[in-house]
Amino acid sequence: MPFAIEEIEINGNEILVKFENINSEEEAKKLLRKELYTEKFTSKNTTALMSWKDLIHYTAFDAEYGEIGIIQEVLEYPMQMLAKCLVNGKEVLFPLNDEMVTDINAEDKIVFVELPEGLLDVYLK
Repeated sequence: MPFAIEEIEINGNEILVKFENINSEEEAKKLLRKELYTEKFTSKNTTALMSWKDLIHYTAFDAEYGEIGIIQEVLEYPMQMLAKCLVNGKEVLFPLNDEMVTDINAEDKIVFVELPEGLLDVYLK
């Protein structure tokens, strides 16, 4: 039975898929442990990344701030991945998700983000 994919989120080794017209936990549980066949796809902002952890050692650039720094570590929390950079000797954490990450250049190891206004100020002031 075909299902249209509404949203995909990659969290570490897990891939969370939200199907259209599957809106309750009961409906979703009926699909557990079923085989999934899909067309090969690439996301809008990645070529061969398998998880957010592949961004370690990438340089992060924010649309407003400019170069943030090199991602030292990717921290995995329930339902949230965070990138850790050192900026002027201070640890900065920011979310890694499809809303924040606008583009990834795998060839040059650059990740482009649009962080919420004031997020970097919390760490740097």
